Amino acid sequence: FSDLYAVTSESDRNFLKNTFKLKKEIVLRRNWVMKTDYKNFDKRDEKKILTIGRLEKQKDFTYLIESMKNTNFQLDIVGEGSMKETLVNEAREKNVKLNLINNMQNKKLLEIIKNYKYFISTSSYEGNPKSLLEALSSGCLVIATDIKNHQELIKNNESGILYSKSKNELPEIIENLGGSKNSEKLIAERAFVSINKEFSLENIVLDEIVDYRSLSIDDK
Repeated sequence: FSDLYAVTSESDRNFLKNTFKLKKEIVLRRNWVMKTDYKNFDKRDEKKILTIGRLEKQKDFTYLIESMKNTNFQLDIVGEGSMKETLVNEAREKNVKLNLINNMQNKKLLEIIKNYKYFISTSSYEGNPKSLLEALSSGCLVIATDIKNHQELIKNNESGILYSKSKNELPEIIENLGGSKNSEKLIAERAFVSINKEFSLENIVLDEIVDYRSLSIDDK
């Protein structure tokens, strides 16, 4: 019954159109990112891997811990949730250095993200993931599952790295991190430029203004 309906991903829009056979327009209005200064990729921590999200099954941090066993990386997870104790025990069993960080204000989080070279997402499903967008816009090398929603944001080996869970590709990717520093830096820089351009708050606000005007009484 709405005059205008908005979703944050093309996948969601296609699902609604195909499932409910809607004739009304569904507009795509993605999440936005705050513009941030670029920190040189070479000056970031190369022995820590960052991920962000609720400590729940959807994020599948157990797979990330399993993929990091027998490596020298430390896993930093920013988030809280019911699986905290489970993840701590699994990290201990797999001999993975795990650092759990409580939620914090977004401004502080954005400053922390810029200290990492590598950001990994193991989510099985997403909408238009804010934390992944922020990692891309902060100049991290983002490694994410090849689900449709991630494919909308990342071009494989151009602005990030996409991997298949079913083929268990993540352990090998982690093992090879740091092996091609120039290539990693180039991918991260491309993501920084493209995301800050396409997903800036300024651009999203302009789109929303158009939406409000289309609904105003004066324009009808």
